[in-house]
Amino acid sequence: MSISKAELKEKSVREAVLNLLAYFAVWNLRLDFDRLYSFLQVRSGQLMVKKQLDSLIKQGKVRLVDGKYGLAKHKYPSQEKMANLQSKLLRKAGKWGRAIGVVPFVKAVVVINSTAYGNVHSESDIDLFIITTPNRIFLAKGLLMYLLKLLRQLEDQYSSTRPRSC
Repeated sequence: MSISKAELKEKSVREAVLNLLAYFAVWNLRLDFDRLYSFLQVRSGQLMVKKQLDSLIKQGKVRLVDGKYGLAKHKYPSQEKMANLQSKLLRKAGKWGRAIGVVPFVKAVVVINSTAYGNVHSESDIDLFIITTPNRIFLAKGLLMYLLKLLRQLEDQYSSTRPRSC
């Protein structure tokens, strides 16, 4: 019994969707359709992906909650609590981004990692990716480090609040 080309394509899309959702489940994240489609490792049309998602939902392998897809048997934390904390961290990142943007040679400041994706918790920090003009990274870094130390936002071995062993 031979499997047709279309059936092979459907199977590869279905497996790619499940693999992608399993990957993001590690970080307790659900994906909306646009993000899921953009991360998908298999080339396929949106209609094919939607068809496979519907099939996986009917099979009980995928669940759609608040417009986001996730694995049906995975327990995701409350998205509302995470969204509130994420918006708080993004506001703080915006303030820091505007302040850092004033430094000469800084072209852009981008929020990355857990805050950007929305996978935040009470211990989350803000990770910033700073883009500088060519050949000015060390100047910008030096200025930023100096400013952060002045503002007491940067800990070193002497100012750390953690106890040191002697």
